Amino acid sequence: AWVDPQGVLTAKSRQIMSRIATELELEARYTVRADFVLRRAYATYVIIGLNLLVFALEVKSGGSKNFNTLYRLGALVPQEVLAGAWWRLLSSTFLHFGFLHLLMNMLGLYVLGPFVEFALGVPRYLLSYFTAGVGSMLIVSILTVMGYSNAELVVGASGSIMGIIGVTAAIWLRVWQREKSYL
Repeated sequence: AWVDPQGVLTAKSRQIMSRIATELELEARYTVRADFVLRRAYATYVIIGLNLLVFALEVKSGGSKNFNTLYRLGALVPQEVLAGAWWRLLSSTFLHFGFLHLLMNMLGLYVLGPFVEFALGVPRYLLSYFTAGVGSMLIVSILTVMGYSNAELVVGASGSIMGIIGVTAAIWLRVWQREKSYL
């Protein structure tokens, strides 16, 4: 015979069952689904590909650790940026000083980029990535001209990757704030 659970369970037991049901719902909502695995992070892969192509150009043009080569290809030189070479703010984010520098930046992008790309969508993801990269280069330029830094030549996607880390933290914080009321 079937027993009515509401008549048998205590108030504490019903509270525990409610909490378990909420946790199961959240697990189902945030567990990796098959469609997530099948989707591809094309924007992330394109950015990684562009960085690899530019690195190959660096190596072919004289070496990724050669200051003259990096300068010719568009490395950030703060005084020149503030004198009108604004294009260096973007071009410098695709240049890297050596293979290890490139590897670490691309590893960070490969790990975090797809999550942010799927969470925000491609347009907002690209806006976040390039705003962080160009913005960090602009801040370095301003701080150097003001005398707070002595950067002479700056390259790398590290500012963009740090921006993606910040966006990842913001997404997690937003989800936590939205879902904590269920627990």
